[in-house]
Amino acid sequence: MNAVTQEKLLAAIVYGESSVQQVREEMYGIASAMVRRRDAWQQGGSLQKFLKKYPRYAYAVTDGNVRYKELMCASDAKKYTQAYEAARNALAYGVDYSNGGCFWDGADLKTKGKKHYRYSDGFRFVMQEHNIYGIASPVGLNRKGGLGSYYNYAYDSTAAYGGTVFWKYNADFIAAEGVKQCR
Repeated sequence: MNAVTQEKLLAAIVYGESSVQQVREEMYGIASAMVRRRDAWQQGGSLQKFLKKYPRYAYAVTDGNVRYKELMCASDAKKYTQAYEAARNALAYGVDYSNGGCFWDGADLKTKGKKHYRYSDGFRFVMQEHNIYGIASPVGLNRKGGLGSYYNYAYDSTAAYGGTVFWKYNADFIAAEGVKQCR
C-alpha cells in the first residue's frame, strides 16, 4: 500500500465507499470525513499508516470491494475524475460536505437494522433530511459514561447524500466518556 499516493488511495476509498450514483456531495463528504478521522488520530499522518493501524475504518479497503479495487488497479484516472477531485479537495482541506462528520454509514444501516453497531451505541438524526433510509432513531440510552455523566446517543447525524449518512460524536457522549471528536 505504501507505493500508492495519498490521492489515489483516498480516491479509491471514496469510489469504493460511495454509492454507484456518483453523487458529488457524498463523494466529497466521504473524503473529508476520512481525512478528518486520520488527522484526529495522527495529526496529519499518512492514510496508509492510519489504515494499517485501523483497517476497519474504511471497509472498502479490506472487504473485497470491487469499486475500490477497480480504481486502485486503473492506470487511466479519467473515469474516476470525481473521486480524484473529492480526494484533492479533502487533502487540501476544502469544502466539507460531511459538515464535520467523522464517520459514515450506507445501506447497511437499514439492512442490518438493530444488529448494526450504531444502534447499540445510540444515534439520532439531527435533521429529518439526514434520515435517507426512513428508519427510526433508537430510543435514548440514558447510559452512564466513564466520567459519571449520562448520554442518550453517541452519534449525531451531520449530513446525508446519495446513499451515505455522516455522523460525529454527540456532545453529551464526549462529556460523559471524555473522548475527543473523531477519536
